[in-house]
Amino acid sequence: MKLLLYLFYLIICAFILALLEIQIEGKWGWAKKLPTFKLKQKIGPKPITGYHIYFLSFTFILIHFPLFFTNCNLKNELLIIGSWIFIWSLEDFLWFVFNPYFGLKKFNKKNKKLWWHQSWFLGLPSFYWLVFPLAAILISLGW
Repeated sequence: MKLLLYLFYLIICAFILALLEIQIEGKWGWAKKLPTFKLKQKIGPKPITGYHIYFLSFTFILIHFPLFFTNCNLKNELLIIGSWIFIWSLEDFLWFVFNPYFGLKKFNKKNKKLWWHQSWFLGLPSFYWLVFPLAAILISLGW
């Protein structure tokens, strides 16, 4: 029961982050129209942006806050990292679901506006098939 409540909490976090990012990015994904720096190095087709570096770093540090009050050990770290991966992966999906410029009908590999998800498998970005199982493994090891 505690695990289900924990997963529900992570889903709520991802939902709120998705709504926040929709407000920040609007219809242009991957910080395309934001006044942020973009490095020449890329992760696949995606430029590394200041927006993503700072947003991801902030949430990574923030999610470690409980370690100030509990034991800092490998088990807790696995739970935290798995949770962080799960939140951001689900947030990515929910960004499309709740973004009024996209929605599930436009969430597919044929949509050229989704240029940052180029590799798809079984109707989903291939990235999801890696990160969601990884998050599940880390959360279960840390639980």
